[in-house]
Amino acid sequence: MRCDLDGNNAEKIVRNGDMELEEPRADFLRWRRGISLNKAVRYVYWSQEGPPKGGKGMILRRPN
Repeated sequence: MRCDLDGNNAEKIVRNGDMELEEPRADFLRWRRGISLNKAVRYVYWSQEGPPKGGKGMILRRPN
């Protein structure tokens, strides 16, 4: 999600399932771990956790 510094104008920029449901919440591949911004090229990067010692974690990006 992103928003103004005062918290207004919140919007989802990445959605990976309906977190109201048990199945997506239990899926480690949907969990985010970190986020970083590269303002020079206007990309948002985030890491996604995988199962413990499963070798399935990822680093992803999208244009901002």
